[in-house]
Amino acid sequence: MLATIALSLLSVAAPPVARADDPPIRLRLSEESYSRGDRAKVKVRAADDGYLLVLRVDGDGRVRVLYPQRPDEEGSITGGKEFEVRSRGDREAFVVDENSGSGAVLAAWSD
Repeated sequence: MLATIALSLLSVAAPPVARADDPPIRLRLSEESYSRGDRAKVKVRAADDGYLLVLRVDGDGRVRVLYPQRPDEEGSITGGKEFEVRSRGDREAFVVDENSGSGAVLAAWSD
């Protein structure tokens, strides 16, 4: 009963300093696989200042916006700094609520 979170458009480990060959965005999860009830932390690092969108697709195919939390928020982040996506109530980004299957966490960045 594991819900595996696949990473897309990113690498698992964020380097301590930006390099010229770094991708424009890196996303990292607190674990490689999760069980029902686990709380997942999501951290993002962009090379430059810009705007961030983070989505989660659960094991049933439902898509949820993790960041920004509200449609009226602009979702800006500071480049070169690791940013932790938090849910309402300043908790971890999401709680795994499916019994089986796999999901994905996707991040998009724009200047």
